[in-house]
Amino acid sequence: MARGASLPARNSIEELVVDPKARRAGAGKALVMKAIDRARHAGCWSMELATYEDSPDASGFYQKFGFKSSSKFYRLQI
Repeated sequence: MARGASLPARNSIEELVVDPKARRAGAGKALVMKAIDRARHAGCWSMELATYEDSPDASGFYQKFGFKSSSKFYRLQI
């Protein structure tokens, strides 16, 4: 089956927050792995998420799973 042909195009992680006291204990990794697993089982072929530019720890964390920077988001607060 061709990519995108009757499959959900992509899934996203809308928000992932781990209490600072619980970081580096595997909770974030378990949540991301579960999200990726669920997306695969749903037939998704792409996942996306956003993180702030001033969060190098978060960027490095997601890159370990294979996420690649692909675009910039623009926001206007009104």
